[in-house]
Amino acid sequence: MRTTRYYYDDNLLLDVSKNGEVRWAKVINKEQYADDTDNYLSFSTFITESEIHFLFNLIEKRDKLLTDNTISSNGTIKRNPTLRSIERGYEFMPKLSKQVGAHTIVVPCTFRNQICFAKIDF
Repeated sequence: MRTTRYYYDDNLLLDVSKNGEVRWAKVINKEQYADDTDNYLSFSTFITESEIHFLFNLIEKRDKLLTDNTISSNGTIKRNPTLRSIERGYEFMPKLSKQVGAHTIVVPCTFRNQICFAKIDF
């Protein structure tokens, strides 16, 4: 049986002037891999007043945690508190999420082999 392993790693962020000059370059470190499906890998972005949020799953101590990192217009990266599900077993699919309001996103997830949606307010 053939298996495909998917790897999704760091995000490179650049601020480029209209003249093509790179003002700053930053990296959001992440290491993700999975076999047979990449549904739970990658990241999602959404915009609030002064920051861009990057959501992705991070594995810590066997738990998949939905992680929120932000970057400001001057290139400052901040890791916000991890979004933990109240009940274990939810697996989020951040790359399929949609921003539906100024501070709200909807993220598809699975729970006990059922597809569901999480509404997250920031």
